[in-house]
Amino acid sequence: MDRLGTPTLRQRLFAWALARLNKRYERFASKYKPGLFADLSGIVVEIGPGTGANLRYFAKPGVRWIGVEPNPFMTSYLEEEAQRLGMEIDLRTGLANKLPVEDNTVDAVVSTLVLCCVNDPDRETWHMLETAGFGSLAYERITAPTPIVSPQIVGVAVKAT
Repeated sequence: MDRLGTPTLRQRLFAWALARLNKRYERFASKYKPGLFADLSGIVVEIGPGTGANLRYFAKPGVRWIGVEPNPFMTSYLEEEAQRLGMEIDLRTGLANKLPVEDNTVDAVVSTLVLCCVNDPDRETWHMLETAGFGSLAYERITAPTPIVSPQIVGVAVKAT
């Protein structure tokens, strides 16, 4: 999706399916996420938070969570999960290529399973990260038990100072 437009039936169905069919993947990913998200604090922007599967990792003192989600049908799932966790959220409509936050105002950016919104996801994301000019980059390639979202990379990139 290059731009936001009128919500579609496809978006509604995707939100419904993600809320009901993502449990197997989340069990697999749960062995990586606590370590990746443990040291995050301050203002954290999550690109494409979907139904809120990652919110539990941010529901802690010292984290102000901002979600940027292009699919308006994810909102009710996100709000329900935030309420379950007793967490205040700041959910904004937008896309990763033009985040609705001011430059240099956030402490971390997180994205998981976001290529479903990209018109041409068949690229080597790791190569793009390696050539982006980060100060440090550590990742590994993994194979999820769900072929639709595999292969993947998991890791951390830190901006150059």
